[in-house]
Amino acid sequence: MNDKYNIGLNFDYKYENINHPDRFYYRSDHYPYNLFGIPGVWLFCGTTKDYYQVTDTIESVDYKKMLNVTKLAYLVGYDIGNKERLLKLDVSPKITTRGEHNVQIQLER
Repeated sequence: MNDKYNIGLNFDYKYENINHPDRFYYRSDHYPYNLFGIPGVWLFCGTTKDYYQVTDTIESVDYKKMLNVTKLAYLVGYDIGNKERLLKLDVSPKITTRGEHNVQIQLER
């Protein structure tokens, strides 16, 4: 994507670190697809101090950020959907085809 799609978000990849104590990336719904070499996009806004607590109420929602993440998700989908070719598999250089055989490759990482 180019600068015309810049919506003012900063990216932080700390949650994708395999050593992160919360392992959000590895517990996400899309992760099994990545294991099979299927490209995916994971958008995560982090947590609040009340994450998954009864005090985690609607007042803690950052609606401006939610709108920007929604715009980003749309633009990513739009950009990918309008490519002339499918996305290349880039989960691991060892993965060159899609399928169940990739699970062991991912576990070796």
